[in-house]
Amino acid sequence: MKKKTTQKTIKKIAKKAPLENMSLENKADYTLAIVEELRENFQAFGENLGGLWKEVIALRTRAESIFNETGRIHIEYEPYKVSA
Repeated sequence: MKKKTTQKTIKKIAKKAPLENMSLENKADYTLAIVEELRENFQAFGENLGGLWKEVIALRTRAESIFNETGRIHIEYEPYKVSA
């Protein structure tokens, strides 16, 4: 994911509602976008998140499987849209 997209997504979701009022899906998207932003910042300085990143990947995989089971998968952190 590109840094610009991540920053736009964070701003877009944050404007929708305060964190405490967000839906579970938006909280997951918001959290993953922030973690992705952190990862990119670490990589820019030649660092990495090490073991923490593995935990983030596991969390992301679990969240995606839950959304898949309920039909609410979010690709590239974009809101789910129902097609007519």
